[in-house]
Amino acid sequence: MAAPPHNRPLCYLTNVLVIWWPMTQFKVNWLFVGIAICILVAIIIIWLLGGRRHFICSGCGYSLRNIELKCPGCQKDFDLDAIINQLMKDIKSRDMKQSWAAARTISTIGPAAKATVPILIDNLNPQFDDATRNEAANALRQVTGVDYGSDYEKWHRWSQQEH
Repeated sequence: MAAPPHNRPLCYLTNVLVIWWPMTQFKVNWLFVGIAICILVAIIIIWLLGGRRHFICSGCGYSLRNIELKCPGCQKDFDLDAIINQLMKDIKSRDMKQSWAAARTISTIGPAAKATVPILIDNLNPQFDDATRNEAANALRQVTGVDYGSDYEKWHRWSQQEH
């Protein structure tokens, strides 16, 4: 069998492209490249959609991105206690984006979310990262009207004095 007319081997049957660089040879299997791109796109889509929670009005089905006390669609009052209970679960989540989003939502609710204060103070513990501590401090400032920044000890003492 005669050699091909050029220096590159024929790789059409194995679906492998051989690229010749001076002194280097790279083999690319396009099937694996395609699978890797699909996986990467799926991860990006999941990441983009993961931290965004929508609240749905049970009266009219209106989708809200932020907490409101009344639905803009039907003017129905929301069950704030149920929302706060869900946010208390979310703030304990190991998913940091979910925890941060819950803290931001608690900030928008304000003083009506007093039940979340102990959990927010726990999130000020130095074992958590700076972003979690900052979100918790901002939420505490909005809920309580007191500002001790992200100082866990001061907030802990304040909590014991209040209760």
